[in-house]
Amino acid sequence: MMNYQQMYQQQYAQQNPAAYQQMYQQAAAAQQAQQGYAAAQAQAGVQQGYQTAQAGAAAAQAQQAAGCQAAQQAAGKDNLVGSAAHIAVQGCTHATVGGIVRGSFTANGQNHGRPTYKKDQQVNGLDVQLYFWDERDGPNFSGWWFGPKVGGDQVWAYHPSKDAMTPPKTGWKVPYDGPVDQTFVISATQGQQGQQQQSAQQPAQQQHGYGQQQAYQQQQQAYQQQQQMQQMQQQQLQRQQQMQQQMQQQQLQQQQAAARQQQEMVKQQQIVAMQAKQQEFRQKQQEELRLKAEQQKRQLEEAHRKRMEDQKRIAEESKACFAVRQAIQQVRISTEETLATKQQELAEAMQKNLANCGASADRVKAESEQAVDQAQKRIEALKEARRKEAERKAEQEKKAKEAQEKAEKLLTELEGKIESADGAVKALTTAAGAFDSPTLTKMTAITKAAGKVDQAGEAAFTALEECSSFVKENGASMTIVTAGKAPQKQEPGEVPKEPPAAGRTLPALVKKLNDLQKQKQLTVQKAQTTKVSLTKKVEAKTQLDSKASKFTKFDANKDGLLDEKEIANYAKKEYGISLPKASMTKILASLSRDGKKGVKKDDFQNLVVQVGIAREATKDAQRRKKREAHEKQLEEMKTSLRAKVAEVDQSSAAIEEAVKAVEEAGKPLSGKDLKGKTSQEILPLVDEAEAKVEKAKASAEELQKEASALKEDINPELLNWIINEAKPITGKAARLLTRLNNVTGLLTKARNDAKIKDAIELKKLETQVVDMLKYHQQAKTLTVADLYGAVSENKDEVDKDSFLKFFKACEKKQPAEDSTEKGAGSMSDEDAERVFAYLVDNKESETISKDRMMSLIRTYMKVTKDTVLTGSLSIKATDSKRRLEVGEVLEILGVPTAEGEVEEVKRVQCKALKDNAEGWVTLCGNKGENFLVPHTVTFKVVKETIMTETFELDSEEAKEATKKLKDREPRKLRPGELVEVWIWPKKEEKSGLERLKCRTKSDGLAGWVTAVGNAGTVFLQMA
Repeated sequence: MMNYQQMYQQQYAQQNPAAYQQMYQQAAAAQQAQQGYAAAQAQAGVQQGYQTAQAGAAAAQAQQAAGCQAAQQAAGKDNLVGSAAHIAVQGCTHATVGGIVRGSFTANGQNHGRPTYKKDQQVNGLDVQLYFWDERDGPNFSGWWFGPKVGGDQVWAYHPSKDAMTPPKTGWKVPYDGPVDQTFVISATQGQQGQQQQSAQQPAQQQHGYGQQQAYQQQQQAYQQQQQMQQMQQQQLQRQQQMQQQMQQQQLQQQQAAARQQQEMVKQQQIVAMQAKQQEFRQKQQEELRLKAEQQKRQLEEAHRKRMEDQKRIAEESKACFAVRQAIQQVRISTEETLATKQQELAEAMQKNLANCGASADRVKAESEQAVDQAQKRIEALKEARRKEAERKAEQEKKAKEAQEKAEKLLTELEGKIESADGAVKALTTAAGAFDSPTLTKMTAITKAAGKVDQAGEAAFTALEECSSFVKENGASMTIVTAGKAPQKQEPGEVPKEPPAAGRTLPALVKKLNDLQKQKQLTVQKAQTTKVSLTKKVEAKTQLDSKASKFTKFDANKDGLLDEKEIANYAKKEYGISLPKASMTKILASLSRDGKKGVKKDDFQNLVVQVGIAREATKDAQRRKKREAHEKQLEEMKTSLRAKVAEVDQSSAAIEEAVKAVEEAGKPLSGKDLKGKTSQEILPLVDEAEAKVEKAKASAEELQKEASALKEDINPELLNWIINEAKPITGKAARLLTRLNNVTGLLTKARNDAKIKDAIELKKLETQVVDMLKYHQQAKTLTVADLYGAVSENKDEVDKDSFLKFFKACEKKQPAEDSTEKGAGSMSDEDAERVFAYLVDNKESETISKDRMMSLIRTYMKVTKDTVLTGSLSIKATDSKRRLEVGEVLEILGVPTAEGEVEEVKRVQCKALKDNAEGWVTLCGNKGENFLVPHTVTFKVVKETIMTETFELDSEEAKEATKKLKDREPRKLRPGELVEVWIWPKKEEKSGLERLKCRTKSDGLAGWVTAVGNAGTVFLQMA
């Protein structure tokens, strides 16, 4: 079993291996000394050897204790390598980092006041540096680091100690954000120079030792010669000595065993003593726990006793309060008669129980006083309410009595009116009875009887309407409730009134009124029907009498027959026609009877019909003749119109040929044929074809108008005919226009495609402009401001001459020899002029604004990995400004520059848009990792806002721009729209708004937009 001392040594060895090694060497030396002493004493005597062995063991223990103390002192110096010029790194279980950091290091300078070390050999072409970094970048970046360069962005191992003045030996994290690697150990070494000195000293030492060896051998040979003669005596002596040594060794072993047994006994005694102390400690703890438990028990019992007393007291107080409150409740619900008694009971309850109410006594007393006061007020309020209720009932009974009297009076009046209406209805019935008389055979008698009926009906209607109006006006006042009604209270000496008769109630009178109205209506309807019937009979008789009179009138010879001459006279005078001989013969043949040629009086009606038929036949003949003449006239008109139609149709052939020519001109502008053509090649073809289309369309429309003109000023009877005749021409003109419209659609599509191509070409030209600007900037190592000055010739705006001059003389990237593409600088003058016109953001001017030009020159990049913004190009510089967070956007102010010491590391000067801090940032590391990537600054509209021409909203320039708008609405930006930023958001001091200048991607309009309101409302955010 391992004792406490061995466990402590093992733990100490793990934590401080160097100090433990020193302690172990000292313990080994002490053990060798102990063995030497033991061997020497064995020759001198057993007792003396035993004492010497004990002394040697004591010395070894003293040396071991001294070694432990020295190791602890060494560990107290924070486990550091000290001021060693050479150190060695061992261990490190990490597969990648271990092969990089293991090896020998040599001091090569200082950083932040602490020494730096550099590995003697490079690893994969990289230096391995050990250095210290203070808290200038934050406490999390302070400590000892392994990396390819001092202060670089790439590191392999990290120790968080901020107080160590030299590198710690242990406690290193591998990788820098990983766990502590216990095998990672740094130790001081002599270095290569010390090893060379040792190697140089070794031959001299070997030579000196060889001379001593020769002298020793000579002495040995002489000694052996002297001893040869005494060899026999010595052998005997040696045997005796060997036996004596064996005996001494046995005695020494027995003594050592006794010593070990004694040590075990001491250990057992120590264990027993320790166990006794532990038992005593446990007993003491148990006693303390018992006393503590007894104290807690007494406290709980005392608390329980107090709680029971409190509960008893509270119960007694509650009982007393309840008794008093019961009496209080009785007072509250008491009446005027019982109030005095309940007050006496409350006083007795108060006298008996108030003293036992405890803390609630004052509140109970106040409640009792309040209850008495409330009871008195409630009784007074009830008395007042009963008085008012009595007054209300009396008033109600008075009103009911008055209403009853009024209703009876009104019912009596209504009954009289209904009686009058009844008499009027009866008079109407008497007048209508005259139509039943058989003597009414003349119209005058019928009219006279009808006048009497109308007069009686009007009187009945007036009487009934008067009754209905009376009911409508006084219906509510005439409602009398008699069933279940309590008997009215009679005044002294008043004669009781009898209830109204059963037939004099409002419902009974209304029913009688409705019956009279129905009777009146039925009487009037019957009289009208009878009048119509009698009138028809009289009119029929009158008509027959009229015809009989006509027969008598035209029967000139009064023979009772109308002969041929008399019939002709009748037709001439009555119908204005002369009957043809055939018609006369037909009439006489059909209507003559008894062999007599003539028409009797009974057949006169048939004669009237036959004469009417003859009249219509004569009119038909006249109409036929007129129609034939009209048809001849229409045919002549048709002949003239056919000639006009043929003339118009001849002109359509030339128009059709023109349309075919237009279609041929439009074929090269189809989708497939446009591939490979630029917009500048397509648009002239489209313009030429459109001119031909317009000319042909005008001819086709003129043909259509000529066809429509054929219908003007024409006889309406020929309208449908001419429409059918002109339909082929109209259809041909419509088909020609349709074909021309198809060509127009093709040309429109070609023009739209050309516009799209033009936009794409202009965008490519804009990209080419940007590439040429960047290349020139990099070739000349210019800042953004210097590049703008070169383009604009240091003017506020870029004119056309300066633009063309710059792109003709700027540095140009040449294409590779085997490349077929144009170089970045191969922009023709025509393309330069096109892109200049495209970049002019204000069409009223002929220059490119500085904001627009700067939007092309500026470059934005986004941080993709944590890095530091410093004040100078060098990575080793200590002028760090702040750390850049992932996602931050930077404006690049210069061109990427190689860091002086490491060619692979690119640094660039930039400005952080977050706080306008300027400095240098690492663009990419020496292993190709990118800290910044290109970023196109596009914002997305999240809340509707408007675009203005000026940055300030209330400046004179803004007011002038508003006047120019007049009736036009300002450009509104809808949620979801994307804009390209020209000027990053900045604060407008007067309004507190953050505004940016941008161009919309949908329609290319540019202006100022509010990104964030003064209350924090976000209108635009990065997409």
